[in-house]
Amino acid sequence: MDVACSKLIKIGIDCKIVPMNIRIEDNPEFYDGIDKLNFDVAMDCLDNYTSRFAFEKIVNGGQYLISGGVVNNFGQVITLKKGGSITLSEIYDGLADETIIGVIPQIIMNIASIMTSECVKCITGKPKLLNRFLVIDLENYNFDFIELEGATDG
Repeated sequence: MDVACSKLIKIGIDCKIVPMNIRIEDNPEFYDGIDKLNFDVAMDCLDNYTSRFAFEKIVNGGQYLISGGVVNNFGQVITLKKGGSITLSEIYDGLADETIIGVIPQIIMNIASIMTSECVKCITGKPKLLNRFLVIDLENYNFDFIELEGATDG
């Protein structure tokens, strides 16, 4: 994490990078640090549901959450907006964290690229994945959308 942070700082991008090398699951240190930040979009590509649900708590009304996940040859991205979308904990209700997950690097690069593109779209007020999953299957080269029911564009 420290290496990634220092590389991003060297690029000289116009944003504040706050490395937090801590577990986020119901950790007051995490929430206290985040409460001091102002952001329009939060992005996660965490490797378990418990962390995703904890991370989701930092998103306030009107802010976007772009969530991505990968496993094996598959990946998915969804954009949610607090107050206009159902929550990740509602979407993934009842699913348990997996202990060992294999993943190919190519799907990671694809999902990361789509997430960063969607972030720019959210910042400009034109998200393309709001309340819908983009699911990618690199084994068969399938790209599919799954629309969420019960969500508004909020």
